[in-house]
Order: sequence, then structure tokens, then C-alpha cells
Amino acid sequence: MKDSFAYCEAAMSSLDDKKVTSTPELSYAFLHTVVHNNEIYGNLVGYMRVNGVVPPSTARRQAAAGKK
Repeated sequence: MKDSFAYCEAAMSSLDDKKVTSTPELSYAFLHTVVHNNEIYGNLVGYMRVNGVVPPSTARRQAAAGKK
């Protein structure tokens, strides 16, 4: 699992706007990846909240607003 995350992180960090928009296929693949990851995070947030865990995105906002 760690290896697959490291591979994806390296692949995504090597992209820039010019590469992503170079072909419609790459643009679609990148957009699909971003949308899919947001959907999965949304699912995880529900599970976290049900189990009494504050999601990281909420915790960051609360910390920034001075509420912890």
C-alpha cells in the first residue's frame, strides 16, 4: 500500500498544467482522479463522524478559527 501511494504521489507531483492539458485523455484521467478522490474522502468523513473522529479537514478549519 505504501509503495502504491508513493508511486501515485510521484506521478501526480510530476504533472503541471501544460502536461495535464496536453491531451484530452490525460485531462480526463486527471479530472477523474481528483473527483474520485474527493468522493472517497466524502465517504470516509461520514465513517469518521459516526465513530466520533473529527475529519482532518474540519480539524484544520477549527484550528485556524481558534476552536479546538
